[in-house]
Amino acid sequence: MPAPIGAVCSSGGAGRRLSQLTQVPRAVRSLYNERGFDLLRVHSFFSSSLQTLWLQRIYKLPVPVVVHFHHLDPNRWRNVVVRAVLKRSDAIITFSEASKQDAVERLGIASEKIHVVYHGIERRFRPGPPDVNLLRDLGCSQEDRILLFLGDLEPRKNPLFLLDILKDLLPAHRNVRLVFCGTGELLHVIRRSAKDMGLAHRVVLTGAIPEGQEVDYYNLSEIFVFPTALEGFGFPIVEAMSCGKPVVAFRASAIPELVEDRVTGFLVSPLEKEQFVRRISLLLEHKELSVQLGTRGRERVDRLFRWERAAKETLNIYQETVKQFRSGR
Repeated sequence: MPAPIGAVCSSGGAGRRLSQLTQVPRAVRSLYNERGFDLLRVHSFFSSSLQTLWLQRIYKLPVPVVVHFHHLDPNRWRNVVVRAVLKRSDAIITFSEASKQDAVERLGIASEKIHVVYHGIERRFRPGPPDVNLLRDLGCSQEDRILLFLGDLEPRKNPLFLLDILKDLLPAHRNVRLVFCGTGELLHVIRRSAKDMGLAHRVVLTGAIPEGQEVDYYNLSEIFVFPTALEGFGFPIVEAMSCGKPVVAFRASAIPELVEDRVTGFLVSPLEKEQFVRRISLLLEHKELSVQLGTRGRERVDRLFRWERAAKETLNIYQETVKQFRSGR
């Protein structure tokens, strides 16, 4: 069948988004009239949800709609739109059992129309030696034991929690450094807080990482730390595991589907600072355990989180959805 078409809305100002509400659906309808397609794939869900409703109600395209649902939005009013689009879709693909459960229990979506397909991780994410030039550029030494966070520096990711963790670790582990890879609204807050807490000399803020260089940063680290309690999947966690790094994270949202506690890393209850510190300390004090968990993490990624598997499962869902739509079911 022809390649599925997805409705995607790029970010922009309020006026731009308002114009896209009508322009994108018209463009999709024109494309259908000119070339035809068998399925509408709504990819960037929150940004394209209003456009999808417009397409469904005004243009009534004679093709099934498959929505890729990530996680609930913190804004409850946006979840009203989420629910409306999910209800009208022919099938839903989500990326974790946790997100599926949220859709069923909190949005009232029928379980049987939701399919879980885990994301895949590129094979370029693999273990390698630390880049000594990158270490030098960051102001680190080969004696430093690096804890790495990679992600958006925003409240949902909870990066400030890691400063408290670092403060408690340093008395027993003087050569620990905390490296934040990413940017966002909390960047300057983290920098200021680290200075106020007397931690600036042990904290590195890299800013945004150029595409393709993430592997170098993962391989600088000894442990990957990720203190978010709301995650639809968690690409950085699985990328770090693919690079052979043990993970310390919260037992929340989809994270337990990624990290197998005491097998590929450690999971702790959200905001349990003392437990988080103890787990990191254990890995710092027992290098062989850290290596063992990292090796098992990479094996888990190879089993569950590669793109070949994700693509095959997604294509099967698309084909079955088209088949059922055409048969009138």
